[in-house]
Amino acid sequence: MTSPLRLRAGHHLYPGPDGQWYLYRPGQEFIRLRVPAGRAAALASVLQGTVPVPDFPDPAGLDELLDRFEAAGMLAPADSARGGASAAGAGSTVAVTGRNPLAAEVARLLSAAGVEVRRGHHPVLEPHLDALVSCAGWLPDSAWRDLDSWTAEQAIGWHMVYAEGDHFYLGPPARGSGSPRYADVRARRLAAASAPEALRAYWAYLEAGGPVPPVVWPGPGVVAVIAGLLVTDVLAMLAGRPVPGADYQVEVHAETLATCRHPVLALPAQCRLDPVR
Repeated sequence: MTSPLRLRAGHHLYPGPDGQWYLYRPGQEFIRLRVPAGRAAALASVLQGTVPVPDFPDPAGLDELLDRFEAAGMLAPADSARGGASAAGAGSTVAVTGRNPLAAEVARLLSAAGVEVRRGHHPVLEPHLDALVSCAGWLPDSAWRDLDSWTAEQAIGWHMVYAEGDHFYLGPPARGSGSPRYADVRARRLAAASAPEALRAYWAYLEAGGPVPPVVWPGPGVVAVIAGLLVTDVLAMLAGRPVPGADYQVEVHAETLATCRHPVLALPAQCRLDPVR
């Protein structure tokens, strides 16, 4: 039997030049352990999973050390401390919509995490979905309004990304009742616009089916970064963990990779209504 706990990701336990053992914590914090070097070395072996707990020279002392480390927030379950398994989404089904490089990369990353991916250009409105990711080019306003309503009715979480100029806008990931959705982002954009009617007309023009400039998709490295942000949120949603992008719309500049997080609060339902459609 080995210890079910490991050092939290980014922490290191190692011998220093003075013979004492040190703990490195993220943020360049170095802590010298006030325990004999032999016990510190044995502790490091146990936390690395290379030495069985019964072989620890002082089991009672081990429990004391583990309690102190855990109280300081430096330990995590063995599986999470390893940064997540490759099959983190195993058993889940996610629809990925869009015919573009970003949708393809999102689907690839989700598949690598063990997710069953269903592809489609139009929303895959079918039962037994755990989540949906819509990877659009220019903003599909009316289509996303319908998708927003459908996913809310079906209690399915969904994430989104679209292009605007040379920026890409992600989220917020709609995670269920009380979390912000596309309707909240849309209502707030209209409220903040100096010319809301012109903004509505712009959205309608993008969806009218007439000639529009094509989206200039970034190279594979930038696509991978944007897809990674989306997939990280989706896997957290599926696992019931805190979602990094929760309650934010993330803006990514395709050329510089500069990002900006715009907070989004859920609005009362009546404030989402738009009489002009």
